[in-house]
Amino acid sequence: MEKINCPICDNSKFTFVLSGSDTLHNIEGNFNVVKCEKCSLMLTNPRPDFYEIKKYYPDDYTPYKLNFNRAEKIAKIRKKYKWFFRIIDPKMTLDLNTNQENANVLEIGCGAGNFLYELKLLHPKWNIMGVDFNVKSIDVLKKYGMNVFASDLINLNIESSSVDIVYGWMIMEHVHEINKTLSEVRRVLKDDGKFCFSIPNAKSWELRFFSKNWFALQLPTHLYHFTENTISKILEKNGLEVEKIIHQKSVTNIFLSLRIIAEKSFLPKIMKKFLSRLLSWNIVCFILTLPIASILAISKQSGRLTIIANKKL
Repeated sequence: MEKINCPICDNSKFTFVLSGSDTLHNIEGNFNVVKCEKCSLMLTNPRPDFYEIKKYYPDDYTPYKLNFNRAEKIAKIRKKYKWFFRIIDPKMTLDLNTNQENANVLEIGCGAGNFLYELKLLHPKWNIMGVDFNVKSIDVLKKYGMNVFASDLINLNIESSSVDIVYGWMIMEHVHEINKTLSEVRRVLKDDGKFCFSIPNAKSWELRFFSKNWFALQLPTHLYHFTENTISKILEKNGLEVEKIIHQKSVTNIFLSLRIIAEKSFLPKIMKKFLSRLLSWNIVCFILTLPIASILAISKQSGRLTIIANKKL
């Protein structure tokens, strides 16, 4: 375990927020979330170091599950109903309103590569690259002919000022050396490039309500618990600036948090199994809950954010 100073302001004084454990795989350990007394960043501290954390990413970790068939289906739907997805799911405006026929695109934390494959189908002329610190996933993707490489995200073997778009879906909260990673993102971006990524929203009502059972808390793999304010500060520190913050129209976290509570309860196994299936997230749930999700997004209480950032010149 390692204890760190605040990565935004280097302060070493924190206020205790909550204590929790791994709710994804039930691996042993108890971890504290604290808040910086100076800049208000919430972080997991102390935390497993870069080598200790690996046991909390087992082979059945969901982002490492390759599903190109699903990616292909989603790509077809997005092509046919692009206008619809721009309305309900702006985080997936994949081309960021660019009309570029050719573009250099990088996804950091690409995991199983499902998003990379989707991009490849939607933009076959783009030069699409992916990087992840999971060597097994990278090796599998290479067998499929994907342009990917393994990295700790602090040394990207990519030419400076060469990338049009860097994507990072739910990855920044996982990165140990976050300042170095953000500096690398800035380095590889072109002057007019975009950094598009998503994070859980620690300022939403969900964290206050569910506390240690909040699905998006995901201790200890989530090392930071950002708000709009703190993500803006750490981007600014590393030469990036927010262009737009989008509150996602999704209540996925609510369903999955209720599922965690049910699994921890003293209910009979058959009841837990029933509730687990009932609370599983799917497209039907998404459509039925869209009105509520839209209200939460408008009121800036969505549990997930998408950030579009520019390179400061």
